[in-house]
Amino acid sequence: MTTYEVTTRCVILRGETGTPTMSGAAIAKVVGRSKTWVSRHLTAWDLAGVALRYAWSESRISDDAVLRIARLPHAAQAAAIRNPTPSRRGARHRPQADAIKRAMTELDRYLSGAPRDALVEPTYAQGALDALRWVAGSMPPRLADILT
Repeated sequence: MTTYEVTTRCVILRGETGTPTMSGAAIAKVVGRSKTWVSRHLTAWDLAGVALRYAWSESRISDDAVLRIARLPHAAQAAAIRNPTPSRRGARHRPQADAIKRAMTELDRYLSGAPRDALVEPTYAQGALDALRWVAGSMPPRLADILT
């Protein structure tokens, strides 16, 4: 089931915009999504113009794009549908992952004999590096030895 289809069911469950028949929490339980997801998609539905709803129903634009484009005035929505901005997800738009990688590089440099900070113990630094490697999706070498 597409997000458009789930959202239309949420709209039906909610009823008219002015007089809702079900709360967001109740709708979230019925459709199996979070209250936040339901709220964001109902808001997008309410703000979306005909062109945006049509493009959404045809799955011509991503869910992220729908939520972003719905905030625009209807005239701007049509232009944004023709030329949607790429999603901010992916390797180039992940500041948290980049920060983790920078910290890993610094810890590697620290452990390889670069000038050391007297406040950081080498065992603590190695543990922090292992934790960052785990978060980044690579198994720390010492843990790999333990598990094999």
